[in-house]
Amino acid sequence: MINNILKCLFSLSLILVMGCDPVDGNLVVTKKFTVKKMPDQQCLNDAFSCMNQDENQQVETGSYDMKLDIDSKKSLFLQISKKWTLIKLELNLPENKSVPGTGELKLSAAESGQPFDFTIKSQTDITNSSMQNGSESCSERVQTEVCYIVPGNPPTKKCEIKWVTAKGLQYVEYYYRNTYQQVESLFLAENSEDVLAVYKGSRSDSDKIYTRRDRCELHRPYVYDN
Repeated sequence: MINNILKCLFSLSLILVMGCDPVDGNLVVTKKFTVKKMPDQQCLNDAFSCMNQDENQQVETGSYDMKLDIDSKKSLFLQISKKWTLIKLELNLPENKSVPGTGELKLSAAESGQPFDFTIKSQTDITNSSMQNGSESCSERVQTEVCYIVPGNPPTKKCEIKWVTAKGLQYVEYYYRNTYQQVESLFLAENSEDVLAVYKGSRSDSDKIYTRRDRCELHRPYVYDN
């Protein structure tokens, strides 16, 4: 039986994108454009402060850092930053669309709720390391006699049967599954092929996949934390 320890759930068929961490990359804006930003924390904490906030913000030409969170099934979350600039925005995902692990997704302004069209291309490569083996620490809950000294004059020894977490070793066999994903996105003028900005980013992950885990051999006498 194969026991998998994964940081996140992912699909081998690459129908959905993998990972938990956002994609980090660089955004180059060649033509300034407007976005609908998400409310800041002050606005969320105090509804009255939202009255004076303009939800529209212009992204000027230049180079920015950008994080792209593509793991939600309902929305894409973008964070654009540069020195004192921080812009957070959300792009809605229609029910019939999702970000592929490998492939392309196109969102119109009407679909995303943003005043621009958006495309995202993703390429995900998965490689497996060679098989490895060895002993790893393990633990089990067991009942054992626990003795301790009761202060007094004179001190007395008292013993009780208690549940403890005993430590041990187990033989394991495993390999690492390495995932590397590259993402490229275009910000386009609404209903046009006019490119406003280009984003390129990537992320990587490594998951330890167990193919064998023997029984935990506990140290004797039991070793445990008090």
